[in-house]
Amino acid sequence: MARGRKPSPDAKREKIELRVNREQKAALQEAAKRAGLPTATWIIALALEAARTQPNGADA
Repeated sequence: MARGRKPSPDAKREKIELRVNREQKAALQEAAKRAGLPTATWIIALALEAARTQPNGADA
């Protein structure tokens, strides 16, 4: 019986859901398209950059 591939430590297993309205979704999709990226990839890149540059102890 085949056991399949060993899971990669970098595998994406976590999920964050983000609720937006139609106008917000369209704006995000258009911005991602201008950047030449899939929408989720573009959002993740921006969110991670913001997380890295936010000063420690800053209020959310």
